Amino acid sequence: MKDKICLITGSTSGIGKATAEALAAKGAVVIVVGRSPERGEEVAEDIKRRMHNQQVFFEQCDLSSLKSVKDLAYRINKNFPRIDILINNAGCFTQDLQYTEDGIEMQFGVNHVAHFLLTHLLLPSFQKSEAVRILNVSSAMHSRAKINFEDIYNETSYNGMRAYAQSKLANVLFTYELARKYKEENIEGITVNALHPGAVGTGFGAKNSKPLMKTIWKAVTPFMLTENKGAETSVYLASSKEVEGVTSKYWAKKRAVSSSNISYNEQVAERLWNISKAL
Repeated sequence: MKDKICLITGSTSGIGKATAEALAAKGAVVIVVGRSPERGEEVAEDIKRRMHNQQVFFEQCDLSSLKSVKDLAYRINKNFPRIDILINNAGCFTQDLQYTEDGIEMQFGVNHVAHFLLTHLLLPSFQKSEAVRILNVSSAMHSRAKINFEDIYNETSYNGMRAYAQSKLANVLFTYELARKYKEENIEGITVNALHPGAVGTGFGAKNSKPLMKTIWKAVTPFMLTENKGAETSVYLASSKEVEGVTSKYWAKKRAVSSSNISYNEQVAERLWNISKAL
């Protein structure tokens, strides 16, 4: 991993931070991406010190703003020689219906649309690399979902978990469709995979939850995986020679496994692609 340039969204805390630490320890150049400049700079300096790697940088981005995503991509394409590994790790959960500044339902916007846009805009940086790995952090929750094309923001009867599951299904559908598009367009040297990190005790689900949900999350957190354990599959897919050239797979516990039946539906993937592109 020495000198491989890795960009990880949502890497100032949780699984993303653990992933950044592990890749920095392997000698990679790590770009930590998060919303808060103060927190981000602090995390980057901490990783540099503890992992004895001075090639750790922070870039600010608010994924609930497509302008912020565009600004990030512009800076990356301009200031870094290439991107070898992109880990679309950031995510949010909200129990109530909320919108991004662009008017997109928050979970669909942050978890899917922002990463859809960022991945497209970084193509110039990918094309400067000999081999690129794109990883989309999804969830086993995707298997409970379908894409509700008639009400994609679930505005009629909003349910936070249902909206979250839909956004995670979108991650998997995007993974497979992006791999197909690259093949159709003869874009070589880029692999795209999705993964389930496991149930990790980061407190992620409690951040935008009501009191009852917060209590439930607090009760189950001690029985969940640690952040380092949750990062293992991301680190494996980013760094292992065993998965060199492997694309369009869904992974859990460092093994390729089947995703939900609907995630393989190419018509659904194409329709989602067109909606995402329009947004």
